[in-house]
Amino acid sequence: MRHEFKNSVTHTILERVRMRLNTFTLPQMLKSAGYTTGIFGKWHLGDKEDYRPESRCFDEVYIHGGGGIVIEQDHVIAHVEPVENQPLLAKKAVEWLDHRKAGEPFFLYYPLGIPHEPIVPPDENFD
Repeated sequence: MRHEFKNSVTHTILERVRMRLNTFTLPQMLKSAGYTTGIFGKWHLGDKEDYRPESRCFDEVYIHGGGGIVIEQDHVIAHVEPVENQPLLAKKAVEWLDHRKAGEPFFLYYPLGIPHEPIVPPDENFD
């Protein structure tokens, strides 16, 4: 595990979300061990072709980026609020699991996009 700055990720805006292309990732390691990989959820490491999850060793991709846009293998399939896209992503993940061949190794990554903004509890919860 490495600090994000050592992989060139220094913020969540502009081009500072892009993880170095030479970074060896968990999905790469698992693919080399014969795993099938899928991501269903938030992707925040770059939108340009070389940085997208399908270029980073994910076989199956259902992700959402900014603004609740849900993407399936590089095709936008929905524009919904982040809270509303969670059931869609969960459904796609379960469908993917249902089509796995018995006994074959797989890795399913399900990073939730919510809660996302700072959530401040009421003052009475601090007593």
